[in-house]
Amino acid sequence: MEQQIIKKPIYKKWWMWVGGLILLFILLGSLGGNENPEVAEVVPGDNQVVETPAINNEDKEITSKRNGCNALLLLANDVQAGKVTDTQLGTRIRSIHSDLRDTSFKNVSQDLLKAFEANNLQSLQVNMLSLVALCSDFNTRGN
Repeated sequence: MEQQIIKKPIYKKWWMWVGGLILLFILLGSLGGNENPEVAEVVPGDNQVVETPAINNEDKEITSKRNGCNALLLLANDVQAGKVTDTQLGTRIRSIHSDLRDTSFKNVSQDLLKAFEANNLQSLQVNMLSLVALCSDFNTRGN
């Protein structure tokens, strides 16, 4: 008796689904909007180029402060709860410093990073408390 080989339909093959998902992601990615505020946009129907306003340095500093402060306050809560390993602490401190290095908090942020790298626990705590105070004040003023 001869065995008959039954082939699966193409839509039931795993590689077809993987390829379809990849194409779907590419399609969705190409449909995304232009999120760069400094790039000129062409308005359909007009032959004019409309410039979108660039973000000024003050707005960038406020955004950097907000990002750094939010990350710092989350880190402080996680440290108090004992949820942070030394490796995670270093990574998160470097990220916070990266957000704050171009702001008026840069000196305290630099001191925090140096204290961590020198493994100076007391200085680390003092600098973290200083930054938490600065961030709390920044958040209360609503800047």
